[in-house]
Amino acid sequence: MSDEDLTGSVLGQYRIERRLGGGGMGDVWAAVQEPLGRRVALKVLRLELTADAELAARFKREAQLAASLAHPNIAQVTDFGVDHGRAYLVMDLLQGESLAALIAREGALGETRARRIGVQVLAALAVAHDHDVVHRDIKPENVFVQCVGDTDVVKLLDFGIARINEGNATMTRDGAVLGTPAYMSPEQARGVKVDARSDVFSFGAMMYEMLSGRRPFAGDNLHAVLFALVDHVPTPLDLLEPATSVVLARAVERAMEKDPGARFANAREMMDAVGVTETRASTTLTKAGSREAMGSAPTIAADSAETPVLARGRSDEAPRRTALAAGVVAAAVVVAAAAAYAWSASPAALGAPPSDAPSVSSVVVA
Repeated sequence: MSDEDLTGSVLGQYRIERRLGGGGMGDVWAAVQEPLGRRVALKVLRLELTADAELAARFKREAQLAASLAHPNIAQVTDFGVDHGRAYLVMDLLQGESLAALIAREGALGETRARRIGVQVLAALAVAHDHDVVHRDIKPENVFVQCVGDTDVVKLLDFGIARINEGNATMTRDGAVLGTPAYMSPEQARGVKVDARSDVFSFGAMMYEMLSGRRPFAGDNLHAVLFALVDHVPTPLDLLEPATSVVLARAVERAMEKDPGARFANAREMMDAVGVTETRASTTLTKAGSREAMGSAPTIAADSAETPVLARGRSDEAPRRTALAAGVVAAAVVVAAAAAYAWSASPAALGAPPSDAPSVSSVVVA
């Protein structure tokens, strides 16, 4: 995290007021757009990174991606510029808190609220996946929750390490590990090419935490977390939280399958599976049948005959996981040897002070 104080500085039309939080690439500041007097959030690329053409290009691309993905549940970028050698992007200043802060304060959110938040994240991801964009860093710190009346309005933040999933269009070097260990997919931890199914895995891990109040993959250090990703099957949600509907519990388990081929192909497929319906006015999640009504062979949706593929009980899991774990550890060793970890606090929710809740730091190797 940068110790540089930009309070009172002016970048373009924007006069900086106070720091809101920081991430691997830059700090977020509350600012005022002059002469309009409009309050905004300003994400400023760290000065020491501007000499790195690749990082500067990724930062600019974050602005372009977020601006191009117009959706009520995606935090919109309204401006981008470079001033005094500093690149910055401008977003609306939101009122509320990060999902990480909400979970730290309240623990398990209960199925009703977790569904309400989760469906909005899925809707935002579906738009990104429809445009062949993989977010690559889905986590509670990148989900912003605003209470509006008696409901929650959600914004998905930070496409800073997203990549367009086309041909050779990439802003990351081969073998780079990008993301947050506690939520990244096994293939992402190995530093190999990822697609929308990686975001599905991360969303499943985040949904698991919303429903249970605990992370599905945890450890005392980076290596422990990475091993958990490839060699640990989380306790089933319906055992941790018996009130969780079987449809949602099984969908979350399927989202966290180790094998990408066993997951939902993208966010929109998962929306269909758990009963999400989108209308012009709103996005809702219909609650499927009860455990008793579903019987002993739960299905993805109330009117579907498809049963999700679960990770438990496979005879071929151990050898496959051992090989996968070796690949993950090798990637972690390379990262450590290069001293390329960017252990930094995740970006604070825009418009809210940074949370003091403990979190696993982001690994950003570029």
